[in-house]
Amino acid sequence: MKRVCGGCIAVLMMVFGNPAGAEAPAPGPHSRAEATSIVADMRRIVTDQGIERLEKVRIGGIEQWVSIRGNDARNPVLLMLHGGPGWVSMPTSWYFQRGWEEYFTVVQWDQRGAGKTYVENDPELIAPTVTPEQMIADTVELVAWLRREYGKEKIFVLGHSWGSYLGLELASRHPDWLHAYIGIGQGTDIPESERRGWAWTMDKARADGNAEAIAELESIAPYAEGDDAPALADVYKQRKWLNHYGGMVHNRTGGAAEARAIALSPSTPTPMSPASGKPATSPRKSCSLTCLPRTCPGSGNSIVRCSCSSAGTTSMSPPKWPRNGSRKYRLRTSSWCGSSIRRTRS
Repeated sequence: MKRVCGGCIAVLMMVFGNPAGAEAPAPGPHSRAEATSIVADMRRIVTDQGIERLEKVRIGGIEQWVSIRGNDARNPVLLMLHGGPGWVSMPTSWYFQRGWEEYFTVVQWDQRGAGKTYVENDPELIAPTVTPEQMIADTVELVAWLRREYGKEKIFVLGHSWGSYLGLELASRHPDWLHAYIGIGQGTDIPESERRGWAWTMDKARADGNAEAIAELESIAPYAEGDDAPALADVYKQRKWLNHYGGMVHNRTGGAAEARAIALSPSTPTPMSPASGKPATSPRKSCSLTCLPRTCPGSGNSIVRCSCSSAGTTSMSPPKWPRNGSRKYRLRTSSWCGSSIRRTRS
């Protein structure tokens, strides 16, 4: 009998346990702030020999931001060179990097004119310096700093897309500094890649019977021929349909999935001071920075747009692209969704 009553009491408590009769609150997170705090806590380095740094380093005469994370500071260093130029990987590293940190001290770097480094410096002063030559010099200087800082004769370097160009240039200049160079989406001849992308997309459109896509792609033919870069409007048309058929990410259309991952990144809102754990402010301005993904009209490309309450709107994308290691492959635009570095004051 006691057992039966005990069971009855348990059931009654489950049914009537809320004295006010209100519904139990829905499980969280209930806001972006709650979600990012969960991500931040789950990826926190808690090992005894671990390392977790987010800070500015003086590279190429300006302050540039790096994230340095790993379970054991005695592990080899792995520097990731992000793509773009301007498409930083620090905000998305929370979902793909954690396993690497078991075996490497992983360094993410927001390059000149990108991410936190963009916010840290005056874009009007930085824009003329965003050249392949200066970006290569920055890469060399950062690797030299990492070797000194961690007492490593050699490190690993991983380059993605645009970063693969920087990685090859680094490896050709200082092969003795590297255990290995790893290329992902390795760039070798960018105009040829553009042409092949157009041809692949046209094949897909014809197989799909997509008259609109075929007409737009035919309107820009011949595409990326000769030494001159294609007009930005033509690049948008090529990208629009290439992304539509999954040419950006295998079996996905566009970059919306990665853009949503950026929105959950603990590192996106504001640079944090490693000493105080509070938001760091630039000596030239103090503001609240909010970064959200946005899709570029007409192309389907996704980028991150950052708003600073006291200084207007900032954004970044590639101003130049190298070709064959020496010739510059340029995209011209005045739009925030394009390839220039610009700032719009409020």
